[in-house]
Amino acid sequence: MDISMANIKLDLSENIFGFSDVIRETLKKEIQLINLYPDTKCTELTEAISKYFGVAPGQISIGNGLDEIILSVAISKKYKSVLIPEHCFMGYFYSSEIAGSEIHLLQLENYKVPLKKIYSELDNINAIYLCNPQNPFGTVLKYDEIEDLIRRCEEKNVDLILDEAYMDFAEGDGVSSALKLINKYKNLYVLRTFSKAYSLAGLRCGFLVSAEENIADLAEVKKALPFNVNRLAQKAACCALSDDSWVKKNVETCRHNRDLFMKKLKANDIFFVESKTNFVTIYIENADEVCQSLCSDYHIMVKNLRSMGLENYLRIGIGTEEQMDHVISVISGIRNKGEK
Repeated sequence: MDISMANIKLDLSENIFGFSDVIRETLKKEIQLINLYPDTKCTELTEAISKYFGVAPGQISIGNGLDEIILSVAISKKYKSVLIPEHCFMGYFYSSEIAGSEIHLLQLENYKVPLKKIYSELDNINAIYLCNPQNPFGTVLKYDEIEDLIRRCEEKNVDLILDEAYMDFAEGDGVSSALKLINKYKNLYVLRTFSKAYSLAGLRCGFLVSAEENIADLAEVKKALPFNVNRLAQKAACCALSDDSWVKKNVETCRHNRDLFMKKLKANDIFFVESKTNFVTIYIENADEVCQSLCSDYHIMVKNLRSMGLENYLRIGIGTEEQMDHVISVISGIRNKGEK
């Protein structure tokens, strides 16, 4: 099919490169058992995560996507006051509102999380929700910066809920997961997902790693969700961790296409925020009209960030080289047409 006629779905920062054959073949067998409830303790998957990431089984809590885990933390902890960066994942806000927490808004600086501003707020809050890499701009805090932040939070008895949904696409050049700090800091909660690098968004599976006493705090909430992770999700996630070479190749392809896309955006004078994730956010005048035209006229779906309080910004997921070239061509054409 001509690329110009295909539907290109790049609005939810999904992994469009499919999933491994190991998962495909395993699920063909597992689907024969869907008449039976899944393992409520996620035993096999907990052991797989423990082995792969080098953390203790008692430090792991698995949920039906990170949305559920974020809500569970908010309900169990009932923080009086939380700090949340502006223009970020709305689940932090919704969960905090449900838990009755007072929300302090952190303004970004040059699309990045300003650490000095966070430090100045530590006496006024009980917890911080932070995404690293940041969503929706894809900027990052380096490992040393994250550890310094955790240490300062610990001194003020502030919890750090660190969402690393996009970390697989960013590691390197001083950027690394905070999972290795779990045993050092009891105020640290690290969130990871199987939706992005592992290509399992449709099955909804994520996990939290924290000190064992923090995981135990979630037990009361989890009593209300005994079968929250379905058996297909559990089995697929186990397979994903076992097929490490496929995941690394998948991530490398995405990173290559992302970097090439940004290079071509620059060549076409389209402003973008340099990203370390599987998406790139651009600024363009009349973004509402551009987004609508992309969808209705060219069958290209991107995310209009007006829903996150950002006017004239579009977040574009990373697809194949051919798809990304087509996206640039179409956006350039729409922009040039509007300038005439």
